[in-house]
Amino acid sequence: MRDLSLHLLDLAENAIRAEATVVEVLVEESPADNRVRLSIIDNGKGMSQELLASVKSPFATTRTTRNVGLGIPLMKATAERSGGNLTIDSTLGIGTTIVTELEYNHIDRPPLGRVEDTIVSLMSFHHGIDVHFTYRYEAKVFEFHTEEIKEIYSDLDYYPTEVLAWVKTYLLENMEAQKNRIPK
Repeated sequence: MRDLSLHLLDLAENAIRAEATVVEVLVEESPADNRVRLSIIDNGKGMSQELLASVKSPFATTRTTRNVGLGIPLMKATAERSGGNLTIDSTLGIGTTIVTELEYNHIDRPPLGRVEDTIVSLMSFHHGIDVHFTYRYEAKVFEFHTEEIKEIYSDLDYYPTEVLAWVKTYLLENMEAQKNRIPK
């Protein structure tokens, strides 16, 4: 995949297919520590120990429509190619946590990409899911949760286009603000 936000979208979609009602997306950039950490945390049905042991293989999937699952193996390969790693912790009936760490300045690290589009896509196609987004740049933190917006539009099974456009702008502006508050 050409950027990390697409990996995040793929892993979040996996969480939703695993019946998660809450998906947390954490993006942490720390140029000072030469580290990028991406996490997807869900409250889905979790994975058995057998699946957890094989899930990093492209031939492990729970789908019945095809016999390959590339999301986690591709993210793992991206992490390793970028001087990092991928870890997975999962418990049946509780959920799954996937954490990917990469070197910030590694020549092979893909760009972060448009994380705001990833969050808006999750909101667009999964109105019933609560999305928690946290962006950390060095010590500065920005958080966004969909619960309040979802409550306002509880009579609809979708978010209006103008709301999604506002969320996209709000996320982008606040992520940029975190970067600009750091003394250089």
